[in-house]
Amino acid sequence: MSGGLEQVIPASSFLEEAFVRWVLTPAVDAAIVPQVHSQFPISVGERNYRLDYLIAGGSLRLAVELDGFAFHSDRTAFTYDRLRQNDLAASGLTVLRFSYDAVRTDTARCVAQLQALLRQDPLLAPLVTAVPRVEVPDMAGDPMRAADPP
Repeated sequence: MSGGLEQVIPASSFLEEAFVRWVLTPAVDAAIVPQVHSQFPISVGERNYRLDYLIAGGSLRLAVELDGFAFHSDRTAFTYDRLRQNDLAASGLTVLRFSYDAVRTDTARCVAQLQALLRQDPLLAPLVTAVPRVEVPDMAGDPMRAADPP
């Protein structure tokens, strides 16, 4: 698939590009671009985080987090991810997480979950595609590839 939002929304990893190409692009109209912020910095108390993507609506502030197995597979990372997500939620963000395998093997469900949240916001709801055209992603079965550059 070419000519999608991956042409205008930055990605810093293969998984981020895959999300933009195979989940975000079929989910929404291209007019959403000004609402999507990649590698968005946020501070919660004394902790500083960088969101993979922030989608900012009228009332919804959606943090999209993409989890490759390589960086989220041990006990320390697992615990950190939960504490981080709790911090983000406590700051008023809605957090939506997608794994490499979810984007690769359950793409339509990822698109539907994203659309369900975006429909809750009056600014973002009109940008949701009525009938998304979901394609089978061209992604290797190895989740360790998620951290590769786009």
